[in-house]
Amino acid sequence: NKCTACEVEKVLRGNECKTCSEWLGVDCINCNHSHACTECIPTKFINNGICIPCRIPCLNCSSEHTCVSCSSGFILNGDKC
Repeated sequence: NKCTACEVEKVLRGNECKTCSEWLGVDCINCNHSHACTECIPTKFINNGICIPCRIPCLNCSSEHTCVSCSSGFILNGDKC
């Protein structure tokens, strides 16, 4: 018997149903059926389906050069810390 569908929050790959974090690592919160990450934990941003760490001193970011919040001791000025 082969799996043809998975329960909510899981993605099918081959014959297995797993969560995105099980397939792509703990940094990935959500992914698509092509197994590309579509949402990362707050301290990472998506680049070509992969979760990349925010550059210090950004605590949270939406891209490599766009900070959303800053590490302690830094102030957000526009999209920079």
